[in-house]
Amino acid sequence: MNREYGYGFSDLSGDYFRSIIGILIAAFPFMFVRPVTFVAVIMIVIGATFALFLVQTLVRHISRIILDPHGISLVTVVERRMDWSAVEEFSLAYFTTWRSGAKGWMQLKLRGKGKTMRIVSKLEGFNEIVGAAAAAVSTNGLAFDEATIQNLSALGLGDPNENSRI
Repeated sequence: MNREYGYGFSDLSGDYFRSIIGILIAAFPFMFVRPVTFVAVIMIVIGATFALFLVQTLVRHISRIILDPHGISLVTVVERRMDWSAVEEFSLAYFTTWRSGAKGWMQLKLRGKGKTMRIVSKLEGFNEIVGAAAAAVSTNGLAFDEATIQNLSALGLGDPNENSRI
């Protein structure tokens, strides 16, 4: 049975907001004055960075993740597929910008046969994807690092090396 997941607008609205505000702030000086070349170059680079972030957010928004018993597919403009048997690295990392460690996000990274897939926790159904991937990959005899095991436990999925709840 295939299951399909995607990023909802509400999950990405903050990223859309930040990228558009960044572009507007970078463009603001050009509306009123002709900045000095050095300042203009800096503002163009900042604006281009936010524009790239906007494109990345748009691509993420149209992305679809498809799970099936044999692997995972990431469909954007093109489709990338990875079979569970080909996964050589499975890591689940937690990132935060807060000193307290709060308000962070997780990123699932699957790597094998020269391909890498990264899926962030803003995705609807992220926990189900991580659980299915960990269960499938654990049958390959792949060892999970300590940080990944702790992050799996934080999601309520347990330690796949012990064949717990996954």
